[in-house]
Amino acid sequence: MGEAKIVEGGAFLIESISPPEIFTPEEFTEEQRLIAKAATEFVVGEVQPVLEDFYRVWSRRQGN
Repeated sequence: MGEAKIVEGGAFLIESISPPEIFTPEEFTEEQRLIAKAATEFVVGEVQPVLEDFYRVWSRRQGN
């Protein structure tokens, strides 16, 4: 069996691609769903609350 073709972005809209080559979110495993949920909860709970402070400090360091 050959290597699977990697379809990036919206290429499936303009290229001839067979259905098995298209990966959809419904194909995620339970483990993948749990990792995505944990990542989302981390960003919402830990990153977003300090994002403005981060940009403010970063901007000062960049000289803006």
